[in-house]
Amino acid sequence: MSGFMRCKTFACFIVMSLLYSTGKAQEITSPPTNSIERSIGFINKKYSDLTDRLEKKSRHALEDIQRNEASLLKRLKKKDSVRAAQIQKSSEQEYARLYDRLNGSPATFSPKQYFAAVDSVHTGMQFLRSSDKLGLSASAIERAGKLEASAGKLQQQLEVSDEVQNFLRQREQLWKTQLQQTPGLSGILGINKNAFYYQQQLAGYKEMLNDKDKLEEKALDAIRNSPGFQQFWQKNSILSRLFPQPAATNGVLPPTTLQTSSQVQQIIANVMTPGADPAQLAMSDQLRDKVGDAQDQLGSLKSRLNNLESSVGGAANGGSSTMTMPDFKPNSQHNKTFLQRIETGFNLQSGPSTNLLPVTLSPSVYAGYKFSDRMTAGIGGGYIMGLGQSFRQFKVSSQGVTLRSYLDVKLKGSIWISGGFEYSYLQAFSDLQALKNVDAWRKSALIGLTKKYKIGKKEGKLQLLFDALYAQQVPKGQPLVYRIGYSF
Repeated sequence: MSGFMRCKTFACFIVMSLLYSTGKAQEITSPPTNSIERSIGFINKKYSDLTDRLEKKSRHALEDIQRNEASLLKRLKKKDSVRAAQIQKSSEQEYARLYDRLNGSPATFSPKQYFAAVDSVHTGMQFLRSSDKLGLSASAIERAGKLEASAGKLQQQLEVSDEVQNFLRQREQLWKTQLQQTPGLSGILGINKNAFYYQQQLAGYKEMLNDKDKLEEKALDAIRNSPGFQQFWQKNSILSRLFPQPAATNGVLPPTTLQTSSQVQQIIANVMTPGADPAQLAMSDQLRDKVGDAQDQLGSLKSRLNNLESSVGGAANGGSSTMTMPDFKPNSQHNKTFLQRIETGFNLQSGPSTNLLPVTLSPSVYAGYKFSDRMTAGIGGGYIMGLGQSFRQFKVSSQGVTLRSYLDVKLKGSIWISGGFEYSYLQAFSDLQALKNVDAWRKSALIGLTKKYKIGKKEGKLQLLFDALYAQQVPKGQPLVYRIGYSF
């Protein structure tokens, strides 16, 4: 989720928290406890995994920038040993502090930032553990306690990760300034890459956090509609600690959807009607104060949003920025896991009839690893199916199998250079034992062009390849091979 959307969501949440104390209590029912119990384990695993990923990625980012700085400090010492000593001393203190924060105990941690998804789960689990009217089993209450602890750890790692991100930006800016002041000093690209990719990875993790599963949403909705949760939220949520509000007699939990501006205006009009009783007038004064506070906070948030927009635009034009802008062409595969880099698909190839072979159709499947946005390598295999000598003599038969490797390198736009080495078994066979005859396998060395194009959200491929070994093949093969494919 972008910084703009996070701030916008946060602003909306503040407005709700400032206005909900004037509402009327909603009608609520007991939650479906089975749904809640099923969801607790799922959410706990999700939060634990995210916490581990954040901690490992933050530690790895700090270790990387330490190595980069050590190399830069060696070069700087030869030109300005005093300045190098100053930078090294300050950096050692900061690294030590951040490592301590990564290893810190959640028991001594006090939230300073607001993450809506974490707050919903953390407060919800606190409520489940404290309520004796929901009919939850002892094991479910115990699991709720574990999830509450997991949410606390995740909150801590999210805040520490933001600190690490700010630190990386500061170190990058420090060395950029130092490069300008020290002629002949170079090597900042590694720090820039580290800061940029960490920023991208952190944004991806926060997006995963806010991408709720249907089971997760159902359980949280059930908790939100539970008797007593509305008042519990006001007193115990992270939001209430960060933005404490006066206690309300009939306060309700902020609705899952925001009121429209006309609805808000109607509420204000109702409590500010001339001739209202003293209690209504007192409420109108309180509401007026709340609206004033909300306007002040929204003004502050608007300023922050403007700063974010200007920083992005400024960075694009060479100005300063609170975001790390790459001084290189980013590789979108960098922060993906091994499985996320795997591409799979299939292709089709046909062949004319010969004196020894009928017309053939070769469906094949493949799996490749994306080393970068510009290079993919993989392996595949296929089945050679005979279709008869002609249309009138149509007959399906097993004519062989293929094993292949391939390498795709981006040339320009949607055009790629493709190559690979293949083995083909071109004899009819009735069982797999026949494939053990190695001498019967034919070799091919292919090189050519691939055109990739979009089919909805998927990718299609058209390939025209030249077989450098076609003249040596028995039976003699085709010099040009045409294939059509599709990536999953």
